[in-house]
Amino acid sequence: MAHRTGRMVGSAISVCSEPDDFQAALEQSGCTGLIVTERGEFQARITELRLGRLRLSAVEERLSRIACYSLGRGLVRVILPGPEGTLVCGGIGLDHGAILTHCATKTVYERLSGPARWHDVILPTRRLARYSHALTGADIVLPHGVHLWRPPTGALRRLTAIHAAALLTARTHTDEISVVAADPGFEQTFMEKLVECLATAQVSTNSVATDRHIALMADLEGRADAYRHRSPSLVEICAMLGVSERTLRGCCHEHLNMAPNRYFRLRRMQQARRVLRDADPSTVTVAQVAKQHGFRELGRFAAAYRAAFGELPSATLHRQLVG
Repeated sequence: MAHRTGRMVGSAISVCSEPDDFQAALEQSGCTGLIVTERGEFQARITELRLGRLRLSAVEERLSRIACYSLGRGLVRVILPGPEGTLVCGGIGLDHGAILTHCATKTVYERLSGPARWHDVILPTRRLARYSHALTGADIVLPHGVHLWRPPTGALRRLTAIHAAALLTARTHTDEISVVAADPGFEQTFMEKLVECLATAQVSTNSVATDRHIALMADLEGRADAYRHRSPSLVEICAMLGVSERTLRGCCHEHLNMAPNRYFRLRRMQQARRVLRDADPSTVTVAQVAKQHGFRELGRFAAAYRAAFGELPSATLHRQLVG
């Protein structure tokens, strides 16, 4: 369940104990799907600061997961390094001396090894270009897709410091955050630091293979709903995408850190959990839900479900009665 506190002008704090609630809290940042890949008690917290269409976030997560991100047209997401955890977006890893930009409407997979903390910024590309032109006399050209930028150490330190300070205020001094959100000087100062980083950074040039793999994985996600009720074979998936098994396995390892069959299984398992959470146990059975999502052997489904979520599917189904 998500609990939102400190909801003043321009700020929000969400504490989530369920992956679905966490995904919903991230939707405005472009998250369209989320699958937890590690057993344990789920917990995540998001602190947001909104200045019009400029959105700053600081996120803390306990468990490893895979998320899908698809930004609206004309937006860019800038991911800043966090103090812990490993984050890979579009198959490109983020290290402590770099930032990632995602500037495209295509879906990309982002995987994270928890526990982790990370930060990001989402804003219109036109606003970034306008500030860049005013500050440097030139527009910053953002390449489509996901790219790694390596700014000078000092510039990156100044950007992460002002981002962290603003979000710390949102998290610990909610009575002061309206002052930050209403101060036009804060936005200008923050944008100066962001432009400084991007204008002075060395940006990576993705290989043709990297861009092709990102497009392939976006195609995979776009077709995934066709298999929400059954388990496709690897041969079937490859035929659908028009690639070899070797290519598909390599892409899935790079972007998901798992085989495609396991990803589809986890996806269907989470969809089944969503149905069980919301179902009326007087009219719905675990066997019905399992069968609807392509799990034919109830015993194996129950064992896999417990391994993934730490409880039997019957416990999820009857939780509303207990509560």
